[in-house]
Amino acid sequence: MSRTVTLRLANEMASILKEKEIHVPVRPGMTVRALLEMLGRERANWFSEIAQDPRQTRFGAVMVILNQQAIQSAEGMEAEVKEGDCLYIIPPIQGGS
Repeated sequence: MSRTVTLRLANEMASILKEKEIHVPVRPGMTVRALLEMLGRERANWFSEIAQDPRQTRFGAVMVILNQQAIQSAEGMEAEVKEGDCLYIIPPIQGGS
């Protein structure tokens, strides 16, 4: 059985990929940034944008959360992901009037 991290997407991102949840294989020592860069190559290039700077993406500033802890710095993107972890990517919520 492969080692996986659960990636949960919201709103527009989930609509684009037609998936709200993706189980991503990980290898020992893989970081949040490396996981997003891999998804950028394999799934959609906007994952690579998030890996570089989650504050400046085509969706606006997105929130990246690893196991209920918001990643709020470039150093946070270097956090190691482990089997069973859950990574959330939440784009800004847009309202209307």
